[in-house]
Amino acid sequence: MSGDPSGRASPKSANIETDITDTKLVLQDGRELAAHFVLRDRDLDLAFVMPEEQGLALPYVAFDGDATLQRLDDVIQIYLLGKMHSREVAVALGKVQAVLTKPRRLAAVDLVTGLRSLGCPAFNAAGQVVGLVVMKRAPEQAGSYGGLRDMLDLMQPVIMPAETIRELAAQATAKPPTP
Repeated sequence: MSGDPSGRASPKSANIETDITDTKLVLQDGRELAAHFVLRDRDLDLAFVMPEEQGLALPYVAFDGDATLQRLDDVIQIYLLGKMHSREVAVALGKVQAVLTKPRRLAAVDLVTGLRSLGCPAFNAAGQVVGLVVMKRAPEQAGSYGGLRDMLDLMQPVIMPAETIRELAAQATAKPPTP
């Protein structure tokens, strides 16, 4: 999902503005459900959407785990392939590359797999949900980029802990829906 395609990657001088006019949940079977945003946190690269239709029995992952990840721990990332591949469920096995502690605890994962699984759950080797894959945003004041490594640092996928997702989801469901 992309709530703001420009993100922080675009320079301030570009003066890019986005306006979301239509929000849909696209299901694996191709159905599209009208939805609306109930909570957006740009700093954490998270957005929560709610389908317009009430009483749906959609599958979900309960972020009820509290397992923490350490460097070199095995992670299982699940994501959907694109429309071209019938939105089949894909599974990737990987390792935690680093544990970031500032400004909050996050687990850095492989760039390519991480980008493919943005917005999707991650599990540990025991099958416990450990969090959600998001993009760690560069600070607003991030300036000059000295080389390829600096550019790649702007695109670091990380696993946001399940506890954080659970807290934000509680806020999202407590807010009155705004169509």
